[in-house]
Amino acid sequence: MATSNAEHLNIEAVNNAGTDFTNPLSAAIAYAMNGLFILPLYGINDGQCGCGRSACKAAGKHPIPDLTPHGFKDATLDVSMLKHWWARYPDANIGIRTGNESGILVVDIDGQVLHTGR
Repeated sequence: MATSNAEHLNIEAVNNAGTDFTNPLSAAIAYAMNGLFILPLYGINDGQCGCGRSACKAAGKHPIPDLTPHGFKDATLDVSMLKHWWARYPDANIGIRTGNESGILVVDIDGQVLHTGR
C-alpha cells in the first residue's frame, strides 16, 4: 500500500521548528516541506473577502485565480512557487489540498446542526 505524504507529517515537529506562523509565507513553506500541498487563498481585508465581491459566500476561503487558475489542482510543494505567490499576495490565506494527495479528510459543516436526541 502506498504511503501518503500526510503520514510523514508531524504537526508538533513543524510547530517546534522555529517557524514564524504569524508570517503566511513562512507557515506555507513549513507545511509544504512537510508534505502538504499548498495554495494561496484570498484573505480578509477590512471584513471583506480580498476578491472584492461584497457578497462573497466563501470569504477568505477560495483560491486566487490569478495565481491558481485550476484552483486546488494547482496546489504545490514547490517552495519557489510559494515564494512567487506570496510575493504577489503577501496577505493570502493558506490553503491545504485535502484528499488523496495529502491523506487528509475534512468535514466542514456550516450552519445549524440538528440533534436527533440519540
